[in-house]
Amino acid sequence: ISIAQVDTNNYWLTKGNAQLLVNQASFTNWAQGGNNSVSGTALLNYNITYDDSLTIWENVFDFGYGLINTDEYGTRKNEDKIDILSNFNHIAANKFYYTGKLNFKSQFVEGYNYPNDSIEVSNFLAPAYVILSAGMTYKPNADFSFYLSPATGKMTIVNDDTLSAQGAYGVTPGEKTRLEFGAYATIDFKKEVMENITFKSKLDLFNNYTDPNTDNRSNIDVNWENSLNLTVNKYITVNMFAHLIYDHDILVPLFKEVDGEDVPDGTGRRLQVKQTLGLGFSYKF
Repeated sequence: ISIAQVDTNNYWLTKGNAQLLVNQASFTNWAQGGNNSVSGTALLNYNITYDDSLTIWENVFDFGYGLINTDEYGTRKNEDKIDILSNFNHIAANKFYYTGKLNFKSQFVEGYNYPNDSIEVSNFLAPAYVILSAGMTYKPNADFSFYLSPATGKMTIVNDDTLSAQGAYGVTPGEKTRLEFGAYATIDFKKEVMENITFKSKLDLFNNYTDPNTDNRSNIDVNWENSLNLTVNKYITVNMFAHLIYDHDILVPLFKEVDGEDVPDGTGRRLQVKQTLGLGFSYKF
């Protein structure tokens, strides 16, 4: 079921999509081994857009939360996302727009340094990222856009006493915010690969060219999200999602194997990768 609400008098359009993704695996007398598991993830995406052909103001609310339970590790979260985006575009020339962008990202609840579930590594507003940006967007069609800004402010918030004292997520130890100013680029792409199969990709790049450490000014923060959605019918979908992050300021826990077990081995800079696959129950409104 797809329902979109349009007010033709003031050019407003609202639309949304809610999904519940489930995964389950069970093993009985399975010679190769395996852990019984079950997981569920709830996703909500809602768009409010104003479009009068000269001005396009898009507001996107993207939320997700999920849990997984296994025999070995018990229950832990496997998805936790708050992503709110507001884009204000005004026509500059054919297919080019002046753009102002505001983006807020965080998570709902605490996360832990698994397999150790007593060490907290994240929480609500720890971290949170706020980006305020001005630039130009090239949008030749509804499926592709490229945004470039030479003037972008980025604030990292770590509103947690323990994490801020550690200097987590690049803040100065004891401080709860970090301010950066630099260049920002976003590429949005979507394509119906074939009937009922849609691919979406969003790439965000940020370069802080005011970093006090001049050696870090060549580093680029990368946030790349990709999804492939297969529509079985109007209620059932299959969703594949891959999320890659690299941020020079974020140190992630490292582990080494000792006597067959993973033990902590400090922290380091690494490419962060998350991949999910789920059968979903979907409702569009």
